[in-house]
Amino acid sequence: MTTSEDAVGRIFRHEALAAVPVIWVGVIVFMSARGLVQSSQAVFDPILPSAVANLIYLAMASSVVRILGGAYVLGLAWRKSTRFAFWFTVWAIFVILSSLAFQVATLFIDAFVATLSPWLMTGLVAAISIAGIVIARRAGM
Repeated sequence: MTTSEDAVGRIFRHEALAAVPVIWVGVIVFMSARGLVQSSQAVFDPILPSAVANLIYLAMASSVVRILGGAYVLGLAWRKSTRFAFWFTVWAIFVILSSLAFQVATLFIDAFVATLSPWLMTGLVAAISIAGIVIARRAGM
């Protein structure tokens, strides 16, 4: 048909795909804030084993870093900064490594039972984060 309709379609697909890393940051920030609120209630349980309490404290610290880093990355996206791709990559790698570290830590704490679903969630977080890195780098954000 006309080339202007094709160009508009390509631009829309490109912009929609480029929004994936920003949406992913928002999702992770929301999930981290939710986890921070939920875990803050659990740390006051007096019968909590010390290893579990320490893991919860580390998870809370990780959530704070995810939220603050995510806010910075969202600020870069809002200003359409050229540094977005680099800082998104740093933030996404932190998200992947912290998710993986907590899953590995649960294997060594006797209070936890290893199941498949947390590992699937960690794999999903890693896959979407890696896809976001690739999209951010290719889009030249």
